[in-house]
Amino acid sequence: MRGSAFRDGRHAIVASDGHARRRRRVRRLQILSTLLSLVPLATFAAPPARTLFGLPYYSHGAIENFAQLLALPFLCIALLRHRRLEGWPYLGRVARTTLLLLLVWELAWNADVLFTSLRVAYLCKVHGGPHVYRTVEVEGFKGRFDIESIARKGFQYVETYGAYPGAKDVRLSMHDGQAISEPIEGLTSRYEYVRSYRTSAGYAIEKSGQKVIDRKDGSILGELVVWMIRPGLFDRLWLSLVPGRASPWTCGDVAPIREGRYDSLLGYRVYPSDYLAGLVLKPKSNAKFSSSTNIESQP
Repeated sequence: MRGSAFRDGRHAIVASDGHARRRRRVRRLQILSTLLSLVPLATFAAPPARTLFGLPYYSHGAIENFAQLLALPFLCIALLRHRRLEGWPYLGRVARTTLLLLLVWELAWNADVLFTSLRVAYLCKVHGGPHVYRTVEVEGFKGRFDIESIARKGFQYVETYGAYPGAKDVRLSMHDGQAISEPIEGLTSRYEYVRSYRTSAGYAIEKSGQKVIDRKDGSILGELVVWMIRPGLFDRLWLSLVPGRASPWTCGDVAPIREGRYDSLLGYRVYPSDYLAGLVLKPKSNAKFSSSTNIESQP
């Protein structure tokens, strides 16, 4: 009789401990689910403001929104405080498995986005924006510019290729306040101002911007580096199913207030297309530097 009572008491204690463990498990799950719903991994605002733990996260948010929608029923169940649900032995297991699957889903589809975001963060911080490696004094240079704006900076001429294949090259200059176009036999300027260029810098990243090159040896005197970021794999898949075309993200093109112009489409100030003229190329009439001055080492 005494042994039977002891066994019954032991079973009651074990059952009580198991129920208590399940209650604690459900409460921990409720807290975790609440935190996941209130503090999401990514903030899906406008692209410049989207971040992942403070790091710019270059994603349109399609995979994250789908995952949140898939997780919503399980999060709602986990937040309920009904006694019958608290005693359900599979609730914690199902919810934990769901959260694990969502994490694996995110990493599997957006691993390329995370890698790209980490790489772009380094490139923008170290290599983005304007860089001046050497300055030179010149009367003019090769490039496609409005001669009036270049003349206001102190330069005497701009040389460019002919308007069509087979046409003679042209030298633009100002005389008595009038723009003059003179055909020339070949370009004589040593330095060339490239207003826009674009090269691949790896998966989903392109390097673009402006640069001034020495046509004699091909060296770069200065450049304005802008990094362009393309969507990840999953974003490209669903963007191909909708009309329109998504513009790439950019970094390194945000200009200070006194040096840039406001772009209404981007929503911030950007560098003008002739920013390096006067910064790398110095007009001889207003020269304050020697004919060749090193500013910073070129990577």
